[in-house]
Amino acid sequence: MNPIEISGTKEVLIFLHGFLSDRTVFAHQVGFFERYFDCRALDLKGFGENADMEYPYSLSDYVTELLYYFEAHGIERAHILAHSFGCRVAVKFAALYPERVSSLVMTGAAGLKPRRGLGYRLKTLRYRIAKRVYKKKEKLEKFFSPDYRALNPVMRESFKLVVNEYTEAYAEQISARTLLIWGEEDSETPLYMAERFQKLIRDCRLFRMEGCGHFCFLDRPRLFNLVAREFLLEDRP
Repeated sequence: MNPIEISGTKEVLIFLHGFLSDRTVFAHQVGFFERYFDCRALDLKGFGENADMEYPYSLSDYVTELLYYFEAHGIERAHILAHSFGCRVAVKFAALYPERVSSLVMTGAAGLKPRRGLGYRLKTLRYRIAKRVYKKKEKLEKFFSPDYRALNPVMRESFKLVVNEYTEAYAEQISARTLLIWGEEDSETPLYMAERFQKLIRDCRLFRMEGCGHFCFLDRPRLFNLVAREFLLEDRP
């Protein structure tokens, strides 16, 4: 997984990045938390220095890869701090392997089935009509986001596998203490998703960051780090 490792005898804190990102996005967090934890910022399969992907990964594949990382490095338990797509992995991992997770911090968490407005339904209808009319894939490309169009074929298939698996049922199984830190201006994973996660996860708190978007840990890194630190160190003597 090509991690940034700040090792020692401290409790392990694993960072899981979002889609189209990599481990370096957490530079402000690793630098801050290294005095408290054994920090491991990972490049998930398909990203950063772990970009080579022989076949499309499903969410289960990402979870299995994370479990292998725990086992290969002799990690029995760890705290996990995840963003966006990384939260999909964290949620399913925490549900399936509760004994491995000390606590969760999630920000801009993806994985819940979104509300579908009229605009989305109209776009979907236009795509279905276009699919009947156009035979060449190039003609259909304009219906996809620029980020999706930039992906190679294997990553496109992986993206579809991952985003079509929702995590509500897994969220309900999480027993680890959980903190949600959310940008109030997040348009990718709006605040209502944080509120839904808070209801689904049994021991879950929500901290809202005013004036911040989907990358609130970059918008206001000091505030984010202080809030996360208070939560993560809460049970220490």
